[in-house]
Amino acid sequence: MKKELNIGDSAEIEKQFSQEEVNAYTKSSNDTNPIHYDKNYAGQTFFKEPIVPGLLVASLFGGLLGTHLPGQGTIHLGQDLNFKAPIYIDEKVKAEIKIIQIREDKPIITFSSVCIKENGETAITGKSVVYYKGTFFK
Repeated sequence: MKKELNIGDSAEIEKQFSQEEVNAYTKSSNDTNPIHYDKNYAGQTFFKEPIVPGLLVASLFGGLLGTHLPGQGTIHLGQDLNFKAPIYIDEKVKAEIKIIQIREDKPIITFSSVCIKENGETAITGKSVVYYKGTFFK
């Protein structure tokens, strides 16, 4: 883990969500919307095929924050999200967080959060705010 955090520091991860992962998420969240698992239903919508729940994709931001930057001990305080494009089952996406603000008076850091589809299209944008009292704050 870095001992110093700076504006512009970033972390990213690539992921493909399987139908099994989507099914597990929709079961645990009680999301019974057939757009996530029923090919016949999805085929009648403008999506044309099942889509990954946006909040499941956005959970990648939490993983990055708690594991990579700033890392262990991070407490997620807030998340703003804008869903721009659907992500389909087994479609590769890249989630990236980047530090855009570090408060001087409190151990609070703000990150830009973006998720990009493998074709380069932006699927999710937002901001993450975390509390982190690690080696950066004494």
